[in-house]
Amino acid sequence: MEPQEGLKTVAAAAPSESPLPSKPRVSARKLDKRTPPSLRVLIRLFSALEFGLGALTLYQHTPDFAAVKRAVESSCQTSFTPAHLQQILHLLPGAYVLQWKKSTRTARRQAQEEGGDSRQAQRQRLRQQPPLLTLRKQQLPPPDSDCESLEQRITVFYSKVNAFVAAHVAVIVKEFPSMTTDELTEALKLVEVDKTPLPKIPAEMTSGASSSLLLSMKEQSETDTFGEKSEKLEEALAKPVPRDLQTLPDWLIAKVRKQEQVHKNAADNSAKTLKRRLLSTLPQLSDQLQSLVMVTRKSVFPKSDLLRRLEARAPIKGKVEEQLYLLESLVPEWLTVIIDDGQEYVKFSTRCKYNAVKTSLRRAIAISV
Repeated sequence: MEPQEGLKTVAAAAPSESPLPSKPRVSARKLDKRTPPSLRVLIRLFSALEFGLGALTLYQHTPDFAAVKRAVESSCQTSFTPAHLQQILHLLPGAYVLQWKKSTRTARRQAQEEGGDSRQAQRQRLRQQPPLLTLRKQQLPPPDSDCESLEQRITVFYSKVNAFVAAHVAVIVKEFPSMTTDELTEALKLVEVDKTPLPKIPAEMTSGASSSLLLSMKEQSETDTFGEKSEKLEEALAKPVPRDLQTLPDWLIAKVRKQEQVHKNAADNSAKTLKRRLLSTLPQLSDQLQSLVMVTRKSVFPKSDLLRRLEARAPIKGKVEEQLYLLESLVPEWLTVIIDDGQEYVKFSTRCKYNAVKTSLRRAIAISV
């Protein structure tokens, strides 16, 4: 074939018009296999946060942190705290606009409930309302500014997490080149994402409380002070290192001990929360017990029979037995647990007036909490 004929053949085979460029597809979300569980949870929370903000905007609800928290926790079935939000902002800065606002709707409603529908009453209630932190999506900064859809934003967050993990892997491997894969995986579990500070509350709104405190005030009413936590952490770090762990680097030992202290504090807080729940629901349980006494006209019940009767309607399922012993310790004049022939019975006093018993119970709970 001559050169000219070959050129003609190629020209004929080529399309007359160049095809339209296809739209860039969203890359598949592949998470680094070494990603620790804490970051996997953070990805779930971010996805739920993105969806929740979209839903709140769609239904024209104010996207304050409390509303966002409810939406995220309902979707993920796990807690969403201000610390999680700060970590998300560190990995994906500029994703949201955060702004403190006064709850004008709440102030107006409370003023009306108190009989003061005037503007002066509303302004007074507005000054007393704690500010709310609102979150709104905004366009991501370059080079991700064209990622606007929910799918694209979540994919970007995946890439940020992968980059975060890869950077820490590189640092650890460089410092400890002989570290095995299992040791590397364990070391990554100790890595914590930094927290971006929340915006400061404007001076005209502040009441002396910090941003984080206002957000966490409703979540936990009783926490250790900063001094107590620091003291506990210092005690944990000062403990002698076991002989079989002395070959590990100091930073790794310190990280492990800090994590252990965090888990211990969380367990202590959970135990305190459960105790408060057990105590706070005792009046409800006592009402059920008194109703049972009146309906059956009995004052002594086998404990096993009582547990069976209350199993379905108890305020805290699975904790009735523990609450019975609490009632015995708080109002022994009304309820006692006795043993006869090796079997436990619950005995109620018919001489005590129940209103007086309940008053005594509430007083005892107030002292115990």
